[in-house]
Amino acid sequence: MWLAVALVAGGIVFIYAGGSGPQKAKNAQAGRSRVATRSVPASTQTHRNLGKAYYEQGKYPEAAEEFRKVIATGQGLATDHLDLGLALLQGNDNDKALGELTTAHQMEPALVAADYNLGILYKRELRYPDAEGALERVLHADPDDPAAWFNLGEVYFAERKLPESLAAFQRVDEMGFGRGQNFYVASLFHTFTILVRMKRQPEAHRYLELHEKLRDKVPSISLQNPALEGGRYGAILVPIRPSVETRAFPAETAWDDVTSKLGLKLAAVGEAANPSFAGLAKWVPSVAVGDYDGDGRSDLYVINPGGSNRLFHQNPDGTFTDVTEKAGVAGEGGSLSAVFADYDNSGHASLFVAGLGGVRLYKNRGDGTFSDNTEKAGLKMSAGLVATQALLFDADNDGFLDLVVSVYGNVDPVTSRATPAARPDQIGASLFFRNNSDGTFSDVTASSGLASAKGRMRGAMFADFNNDGYADLVFFRDDGPPFLFLNRGEDKFVERTREAGSALSGAEALDGRAVDFNHDGNFDVALWMRDGYSVLINDGNAHFTPVRNPPPITVPAGLFDPRGAVADLDGDGFDDLLNLDANGKLHFFRNAGGRFTDAPSGLAGAASQAALVRVEAAPLEGPAKPDLVGFTRAGELVVFKGSGPPAHWLEVKLDGSKSNSQGVGAVVEVKAGNFYRKILARGGPVLVYTGKLAELDVVRVTWPNAIVQNSIHVPADKTLSVRESERLASSCPFLYAWDGTKFAYVTDV
Repeated sequence: MWLAVALVAGGIVFIYAGGSGPQKAKNAQAGRSRVATRSVPASTQTHRNLGKAYYEQGKYPEAAEEFRKVIATGQGLATDHLDLGLALLQGNDNDKALGELTTAHQMEPALVAADYNLGILYKRELRYPDAEGALERVLHADPDDPAAWFNLGEVYFAERKLPESLAAFQRVDEMGFGRGQNFYVASLFHTFTILVRMKRQPEAHRYLELHEKLRDKVPSISLQNPALEGGRYGAILVPIRPSVETRAFPAETAWDDVTSKLGLKLAAVGEAANPSFAGLAKWVPSVAVGDYDGDGRSDLYVINPGGSNRLFHQNPDGTFTDVTEKAGVAGEGGSLSAVFADYDNSGHASLFVAGLGGVRLYKNRGDGTFSDNTEKAGLKMSAGLVATQALLFDADNDGFLDLVVSVYGNVDPVTSRATPAARPDQIGASLFFRNNSDGTFSDVTASSGLASAKGRMRGAMFADFNNDGYADLVFFRDDGPPFLFLNRGEDKFVERTREAGSALSGAEALDGRAVDFNHDGNFDVALWMRDGYSVLINDGNAHFTPVRNPPPITVPAGLFDPRGAVADLDGDGFDDLLNLDANGKLHFFRNAGGRFTDAPSGLAGAASQAALVRVEAAPLEGPAKPDLVGFTRAGELVVFKGSGPPAHWLEVKLDGSKSNSQGVGAVVEVKAGNFYRKILARGGPVLVYTGKLAELDVVRVTWPNAIVQNSIHVPADKTLSVRESERLASSCPFLYAWDGTKFAYVTDV
């Protein structure tokens, strides 16, 4: 393999064949709050939305024009001048860029991004002392920023300060791939080059070998100069406006029981068919929703903890047919939950079923049938292990879904009829399996930092709570507070429950959901507990504050009774709470920008005939009208369809190429004037209701591997299909060669 190194304007320039898109800007704020509270016309925010989208599409003149329109209103912020400066800088208009970046710095001296981009501009213009000063100010504010260290190392190298340059690059090397990403991979090569110049060849080649091992690890890494001048402070910053004023309507939605119409008949699923599963029958039935045959319609997999499970295929007319026997997924009993997931990127969603014996994997053959690939995939667990959930997400952003198994405990499946894990000696640790990208998994629990996730785990959820580009984890248990594990990359997690605040660390949560309730760009948390519920607002960096005085409710008495769900029931673009009380009645708690009120919903009449024990939102008959799927205390499956005032909607279908095929973990942002919403893709289409908004300024998709794609001027009431970009960065060779036994350095000219 040939590579080439060149000195351009005194700095190292190196680009790899087969490189890919730029490293993700980490969504971090550069010296200011994410949410601006000053009243601003919606049109001004529209210009910001479009400007950012054009910039990320590489349309720098169009981006600059939008930011100029913002500044022309007389209400421009320091970030608006920063954004204009960035667009001008990428358009090679350095003189005007310098003026805008200087203005941003003068308006807000604490805006770290202004110093960073001034440093980049000075570096490009060979003003190295000025570049040093600007980048050193960045590192004074943020000593762990890999981009600032990397570019400072390049400046030192251009000045022939090899010891200083080596020290700067080695700061990035010490961060590892998880934190340094493309800066780390590039820095390894720089370190190699400098060590060769310093006649330290043996040490140099160790860095080269590591560099060669890692440079193609993640498809989204870009080692081109534009990406290496980016990073968290090289991104466009658009303040998020409070969007409560865009609420659509307070009208009540009517709900109808359509179970019989859909042909869904499932009676008394809660009875234990096998005495061995009597303890597990204390759990409530559940349902997994997914399109297993790729026909564009949602299918249902119903979990019966006391017996066999059922798979219902949705027909073209909206009715359902039981295809369990044909598909081969009835199971052996003792199941507690399930999820559809395309773990091997085959284009077909397989089934992961959690329960007694751990997790069972039914691989989708693509012909309407499934095969039990549990043992072949490396997922065979002990017969007495009680797994409550299989959570599929891409922990290391390598394009394949990894697996977390939440474990309630261990029992003797033959002799025990009591609630599993009733004694401390029966409590086990939850498990983490890395996807090997060949259809198999490896248990990496011990090395991941998740081995301390012990307790009677009820489940887990993922979301990027600190906006660093990695999916974090929260575990729920009924014998203590939740666990929050922050993802450090490279399959490494660190527990940060206490640092998250007492609202989380002091709760005993049985279940939860991650949602941006107040539309500030941070994922918040809804918790359902033994004696109530709470909504925790993410203040940033995974620290949570509870919403004060939420509507009261008397919760179900049963430890294993679900207590609520999250859904945008009134179609106004804000996710609401749907809570069950002790009598199985539904309560609609309307969300008004992170504040909740008890509101009429029309659900009381629809659900008056039978007490409910579970309810979830599931768009079964298309996105235009909401559906709710639930179970009665008698074990019957019920489906309610909403009808009422029309609300606009958008369905986003994700098709990953470098990322996982379903786009699990992708973030979808919807923007229209002052309206902003951020949604986490969990598998299947992303459905967004937009109230009265018939057109959106921008729909922005950030894939797990950091590729960003923007769609501009998107009409509502349509399905938007987003295929992940497969474009690769341009390339050129480097000049060092393999001499038969090792790489031999040739030149850095």
